[in-house]
Amino acid sequence: MVKELSNQVQERRALIEGLGKKAKELFEPSVEEVRKTIDLLRQKFSEFFDAISSKYEEYAKKFGELKAGCGKLEEELRLARIVQSLIKYPPEYEKLHIYYDILLLGAIMNHCMVKGVNPKVGAGDLIYSKYNIYSTRRVELDLLE
Repeated sequence: MVKELSNQVQERRALIEGLGKKAKELFEPSVEEVRKTIDLLRQKFSEFFDAISSKYEEYAKKFGELKAGCGKLEEELRLARIVQSLIKYPPEYEKLHIYYDILLLGAIMNHCMVKGVNPKVGAGDLIYSKYNIYSTRRVELDLLE
């Protein structure tokens, strides 16, 4: 009986070993297919990631350029608003920094030079006193002077 049980154990072991080999033969091609698919997916993902990275770098560069351009336009818009407000509502800007007065006068002078004109402007009381002008008539000066 022990011998019979021993033979049955041997047969079962051989059967299990045979089943293991058969399972390995059946699964090996599938495992190889899965491995190939995973490698292909890894390669495609890497290509896709590289493409996205490249596009992101282009986008970041373009974004930086646009942001710098916006900053420039914001400054121009702010200056345009000040000039427009000075024209429409001068009393509201009496405390505006003198920098803008100098800037605007320079712009007017440049514009007159480009146009080739030198209009006459009336001299105010400050001009009279500065240059010791004593006159009852209105004095006009060349703008560019």
